[in-house]
Amino acid sequence: MNKTTLKILSLAFAMMLNVNLAEASTYTPEPLPAIENEMEQVQISVSNGSTIHVKFADGKVLEVYSITGEKVYTQRIDSPSKSYELSSLPKGFYLVKVGDVTRKVFLK
Repeated sequence: MNKTTLKILSLAFAMMLNVNLAEASTYTPEPLPAIENEMEQVQISVSNGSTIHVKFADGKVLEVYSITGEKVYTQRIDSPSKSYELSSLPKGFYLVKVGDVTRKVFLK
């Protein structure tokens, strides 16, 4: 982007915000407050074909749904790292939900 285009965009931006160009050129946005991002913290994995491992989800609820949407397993998670053996479920794809995090897994 060249300097002319940048100046035009700055002027348009200043007009939209109803501020003068000097204020617009020195504008620094406020940093967003730190928000716990559950999607980055909760970890869901599968091992041995039928063991679900959940980390960083203490106090949340683990729900397992069949691919047709039927809830087949529910358990409150009572520690920061927990494993659940689901070998009693038929082989296939399932949706595993912990809080707001959902993962598709294959159980053998």
